[in-house]
Amino acid sequence: MYARKLVRRLWGEEVHDALVIASGVPSVYRIGDVGNQTVYDYAMQFRDVVNMPGGAMNTWFDSFFRGNRDNEKRSTEGSTLQVLNLMNDGFTVGKSRVSGTGATASLASRAITGTTDEQLVSTLYISALSRYPTDAEKAAAYAYLSNSANGTRAQKAEDLLWALYNKVDFFFNY
Repeated sequence: MYARKLVRRLWGEEVHDALVIASGVPSVYRIGDVGNQTVYDYAMQFRDVVNMPGGAMNTWFDSFFRGNRDNEKRSTEGSTLQVLNLMNDGFTVGKSRVSGTGATASLASRAITGTTDEQLVSTLYISALSRYPTDAEKAAAYAYLSNSANGTRAQKAEDLLWALYNKVDFFFNY
């Protein structure tokens, strides 16, 4: 009966939560009236998926064609706007930055501390894509990390993590 799993594109809320969990950088949303606010850490906790306050994040979620849970089915189609949001939106870019220390350190910050390039690449791949890099991916990552023209090690780690967040592997459920 379950011979295989069907691959599907993740919903906007699932991509949001995957970025939050993979990066280790929390997002907090306070929704409701001033005296009666509910605090959410993850987008999948939202009571309703449409008409949420939040401006830019609302636009980000809308690019993933969300339905309304009542009478409008979600679309699984991809779009250029989804790709542009994943590449350029401050939310995605912020999750790939080296930030915080100790328990509040981002994935990029934890990955560059006291690690070799091999450990850095493996840590980023496992955390972002739940798999080890292929030989070709390792070679490309090592070449990028060893090139002194690409900036500091922290900037290179941020760029690599940003690239992993924008791989097709990241926003599909395999």
